[in-house]
Amino acid sequence: MKSVLAWIRGLSAAAAVVLLLALGAAGALFYWYFSGREAPEPPAPAGELALPRGTRSVTLFFASVSGDSLVSEQRQVLESDRVTETVRTLVDELVRGPTAGGRPVFPGGVSARHVFLDESGDLYIDFSPELTRRFHGGSTAEYLLLASLVRTLSRELPTVEGVIITVNGQPVSTLGGHFSLEGPLATSEWR
Repeated sequence: MKSVLAWIRGLSAAAAVVLLLALGAAGALFYWYFSGREAPEPPAPAGELALPRGTRSVTLFFASVSGDSLVSEQRQVLESDRVTETVRTLVDELVRGPTAGGRPVFPGGVSARHVFLDESGDLYIDFSPELTRRFHGGSTAEYLLLASLVRTLSRELPTVEGVIITVNGQPVSTLGGHFSLEGPLATSEWR
């Protein structure tokens, strides 16, 4: 530090002023260049997915108050461009139950664990074990649950041709003994 001060004292007054002006101009130029630029968005960490950008209205189907038919309900859900996330969201909303009248058709605690849509339009949904453990209904309850699921999915995902249900990674033949789940539930037959 002493050597720098000694060097500055040795300069003539005019040279010192020129040096200070040059340093000031360089600082001003540096400030002008970098102050007009916006900081770039930090990149998302590897493996992290972008969040959905908004909400959209969906139509869900629940049992009527009398429990003998289905009624529709409009609801706002987070929008996603991924089929898997859309299906999980719709199933979560069906499990949550109606908010504007009607009765729930899914047992509590059920979730869609894995979802896959193949090229032919068949949608595979692997449910948590609660679907079979907690379902204790007769033929009407079984029909309403399956119809609620298939109608909701086919309405919101029109490219789906059939729904294939598995539980805990294993095929199931039926929920309550009244409707076969050994093949796809064709959306055209459940509308």
